Amino acid sequence: KKTQTDDELQEYIVAGLPKISTTLSKRLLATFGTPERVFTANESELMAVDGIGKKLAIMIRHALTIGYGVR
Repeated sequence: KKTQTDDELQEYIVAGLPKISTTLSKRLLATFGTPERVFTANESELMAVDGIGKKLAIMIRHALTIGYGVR
């Protein structure tokens, strides 16, 4: 089994967000530096990344803040 590099692991984590491709994952990490900073970014900060518009920023923030099992 191939071992992932730290960069690959971080890209995989961020790419797990809704509508986030590997390309967008790399852009987000290049801007914020760590998955933690991506996950704590507000909508305006997310929209500063090329390819992240208001609708996607809202979707990301919703996915990160909605309670588990809440419908």
